[in-house]
Amino acid sequence: VSEKLLALAAARGVPITVYRPGRITGHSATGECNPDDFLFRMVKGCVQLGCYPAFAWVERAAPVDFCAAATIAISMRPHCAQHYAYHLVHHEAFAWADLFAWTADAGYRLERVELPTWVERLELVRDEGGGENAMLPLLPLLKQVGLEADVPLFACDNTLDALGGTGVRCVPMGAALGGACL
Repeated sequence: VSEKLLALAAARGVPITVYRPGRITGHSATGECNPDDFLFRMVKGCVQLGCYPAFAWVERAAPVDFCAAATIAISMRPHCAQHYAYHLVHHEAFAWADLFAWTADAGYRLERVELPTWVERLELVRDEGGGENAMLPLLPLLKQVGLEADVPLFACDNTLDALGGTGVRCVPMGAALGGACL
């Protein structure tokens, strides 16, 4: 609704720029991140369970420092106001399976299991009452929405064009960044 209102304002000549961050990962140098973000809750929950679900999600997450630097750089370039929206996502996607592989490479024991098995193990932790898992608060949502839906991938062509010549670059998610966040 808010973007519809902004589009109406833009149609009436009000200069509007929208910055749409996707999933934000930890800082590219320090790894500092929001541990309550879904991605990090998922990794922590999987480590706690000792397994991760076999699903084919891909992600275009971007480090927090890139999102901040890109927003500032684009907002300081007057010619960038001609575009309405900038997606603050990485231009290269990574597979969640790779994220779990990087987690295992960092020394965590993780078994790949089918999604129903993973959910059953999470429910078992809940039902036993004494266990703790980072994903337990999200279990009702997981059961309602599921983990089988495709994750949309947003184009970031406007963002890449706007950042041309600024020196602002997005560090790819990989074992180094994943390890720093872990």
